[in-house]
Amino acid sequence: MGRSLLDLRFLQVICALRKSRLYERRLSDIYGKCYKQKITIDSELHTVMKLRTLLHEGLHLAYPNWSEKRVVATEKEIWRRITARQVEKLARIYRRIKGAA
Repeated sequence: MGRSLLDLRFLQVICALRKSRLYERRLSDIYGKCYKQKITIDSELHTVMKLRTLLHEGLHLAYPNWSEKRVVATEKEIWRRITARQVEKLARIYRRIKGAA
């Protein structure tokens, strides 16, 4: 997948995440889940894994018809090429939507 396509996917994830709400709580067997515009991420995860899980769940929101296999493959590809600036953007979104009342 080309860099520009990955950047486009990342931007679409950011747009989808801006409309959502984030909750942290202990999840026993999964890192995260999303339903409609609500994302739940395991509160016990390390910060980096929380951001990666947010990216994964954001892909589900941005592309609801994609299979889990395609979401995982795209998440891995984006994460492999993600820039420091994009990580900071994801962290800002995480803080913003977690604080949404």
